[in-house]
Amino acid sequence: MSRLETNLSNEIRVLRVDVKSSVGKHIWNEYNVRSVPTFILFINQKPVWRTVSNVPNSNIIREKIANDT
Repeated sequence: MSRLETNLSNEIRVLRVDVKSSVGKHIWNEYNVRSVPTFILFINQKPVWRTVSNVPNSNIIREKIANDT
C-alpha cells in the first residue's frame, strides 16, 4: 500500500478506513464492501473501479484514471 501511495503521490490520494469505526461501517454499507481489503477508485467523487484482496498495481490505476477522465 505504501508503494502505491509513493508511486502515485502526484496523481491520487489514498485513504485508509478502519471498518470497525463508525465512519468505516458507514462506508462498508454505502459501497457494498464485503471483504477486506477492498480498494475503490473514485473519480469526481464517483466509484469507477474496485478490486478485492490485492493491492492494485500502480499501472492499473493509471490506466483506469486515463480511461475514466
